[in-house]
Amino acid sequence: MGWNPARGRLRIGMSGVAAVVVGAVVYWAFSSGPPVAPEVNLATAPSQGAMNDAHAGHPTQAEIVTTLPGTPAPVDPEESTIAQYTSEKYQFLFDDLRYLNASQVEQLQRALQLRERLSGEMNSAGQNDALARAENQIRELLTAADHATYEMLRESDLELLKLNEYAGGISNVAPLSAADRESILKTKLAYKARFRQLLRDSMLQRSDQSPAEREYAYSMTARALEDFRRSYLEEVRQYLANDEQFALLSNYEATEFRAELAQLQSMVDTTSKGGS
Repeated sequence: MGWNPARGRLRIGMSGVAAVVVGAVVYWAFSSGPPVAPEVNLATAPSQGAMNDAHAGHPTQAEIVTTLPGTPAPVDPEESTIAQYTSEKYQFLFDDLRYLNASQVEQLQRALQLRERLSGEMNSAGQNDALARAENQIRELLTAADHATYEMLRESDLELLKLNEYAGGISNVAPLSAADRESILKTKLAYKARFRQLLRDSMLQRSDQSPAEREYAYSMTARALEDFRRSYLEEVRQYLANDEQFALLSNYEATEFRAELAQLQSMVDTTSKGGS
């Protein structure tokens, strides 16, 4: 099976890559842990057939093509997709890495690309170790502040999809600038992280509660979600000078809010059945 970003949940399209949601995930609150997938070496090893041809003194078709003057090496479409996805996902991180030289930037790009490949493949032995090595290399290359930005962007697949939906929907009316997109994304991710922590601290997911306790936990969590949504919109308002942009964002978030409340209620119902 092919690569799929965000641990098999999403295939996000930016700049021409198709956008498809492959699972229901709550915008603010939920994400699953990374699965296990095969370790992938960024340097592609030659095939057994290629080695046999080389030993026999006969160049392979790929070798013939790549030795022609002015002919670029063949590109793996999947690797190209992963590289494009990685570049766009971490665009805001790459915008401010002046302390890295060109070689270090390339190392970072390759480590991020490997991380995205591993996290988007099916479970397989060895992925945890490979992911850990990629994460260590990323950490070593970045300052503490930029690593915090990386950690924020690392789980931003769904937010990027939602931001692209919103930006695409208003592009003919009130298009967003790159700075606007960055500010909206960073603000949303910060509020999402706070709400996820609140959800973990709540009793909403416990199965040993009475129906009254579950309903109380739901009401408190729903109220917190509304508070976070309102605070988020108040903060992001400063980045959207265009009234129409903000009005459209408010409407978009209202739709998302209703979906999130329904998901929270579904959690309550599921927990209730599990504990009965």
